[in-house]
Amino acid sequence: MQLVAVGLNHETAPVEVRERVAIPAARFKEAVSALAEHVSHGIVFSTCNRTEVYALEDQASPAVPGIERFFCDYSGVAEAELLPRLFHKRQEQAVKHLFRVASGLESLIVGEYEVLGQLRHVLVELESIHSVDLLLLNLLRQAVRVGRRVRTETAISKNAASVSSAAVEVARKVFPDLARCGVLVIGAGEAGKLAVKALLNAHVSRVAVISRSLERASELAGSLGGIALPFHQLKEALSGTDIVVCCTGSPHFVLEPAAVGEASQCHNGSPLLIIDIAVPRDVDPGVRGFDNVMLYDIDDLEGVARTNRSLRQGEVAKASAIVDEEVSRFMAWWKSRLAMPVITSLLDKAEAIRAEQLERALKGMPVLSAEDRARLEVMSKSLVQKMLHGPISFVKANDSRDSIQMVRDMFGLDVTE
Repeated sequence: MQLVAVGLNHETAPVEVRERVAIPAARFKEAVSALAEHVSHGIVFSTCNRTEVYALEDQASPAVPGIERFFCDYSGVAEAELLPRLFHKRQEQAVKHLFRVASGLESLIVGEYEVLGQLRHVLVELESIHSVDLLLLNLLRQAVRVGRRVRTETAISKNAASVSSAAVEVARKVFPDLARCGVLVIGAGEAGKLAVKALLNAHVSRVAVISRSLERASELAGSLGGIALPFHQLKEALSGTDIVVCCTGSPHFVLEPAAVGEASQCHNGSPLLIIDIAVPRDVDPGVRGFDNVMLYDIDDLEGVARTNRSLRQGEVAKASAIVDEEVSRFMAWWKSRLAMPVITSLLDKAEAIRAEQLERALKGMPVLSAEDRARLEVMSKSLVQKMLHGPISFVKANDSRDSIQMVRDMFGLDVTE
């Protein structure tokens, strides 16, 4: 059984493609069920910058064609547009990629911590689906563990710029004195919470939170010293703010050009900065047509990400070394798991032969003392162990079907997997 990873991220696809493939949290289990129609054993996860599938395959049932069909069918994106943007990784490279994702090494903002929380949430959801393959669950558990270890043993996440705090850096470039700025955060989820915290740390003058759920907006705003507004006051809120951070989970645009254009006229020529960190995007790109409106989406933060990476190369090297170590450990377990049935069968057969032959020999030597019998028992076991050391080491080091089958045939083993 081989592991394969297929997906797309901010390096392979622009946001206008990623947002069409992204899986909202509310549709996660639906997506898992849809994937099961295309591959026998697979898991999927989606964050703001990636959607990836990990699956098991063998020579008789390749998984990649099914995964590609899943991506196209579920997203509605045409094959010609989507397939060239998908990456494909197998075995060790697939494991390494997932561990790097969990460690923040593959993020737009290197070291960001949001992706680890997202993976934990995916793990909890998958553990509640009893049909998910245990090997894939263990892979994801190990990825979460590796992500925690990297953040514990390195400083890669110390003061790391998340997507939300990178948005604040963009805001500083437009408004050098953030203390005079009012901020409107559209969305009361985790991304909105992080954005509010980052803006408050930057000493903005006021923060308002608006959401379709006034209760959630009130809860978030109250915990952070801001104010909550009902969603029907969105137009008025836009007119009275300087910075808008959009981070909802809506599958459709939340801000349309008409509403933004009307709000911009109330600014008397001063800029209205809109930072859209949602995937799918919250803001219609048509708002870029207004002179005093500046729109930054998730891909526009790449410049901040490049700066962040250059400042963290030392910690990146430490984190990468940890990932490499953990990949080697996981692959050793993977190989031993594949080899264990044939090793167990080999040991059982050898022990049965040893015990039978020793018993026959002892029947012909009735005068032997108990001490001598014990010595023969130890000697025969040691002899078997030494004889089998080579075959067992070989099968552990070679996880291919052909190598395992060769050992089966050589020793006449009947192995039930």
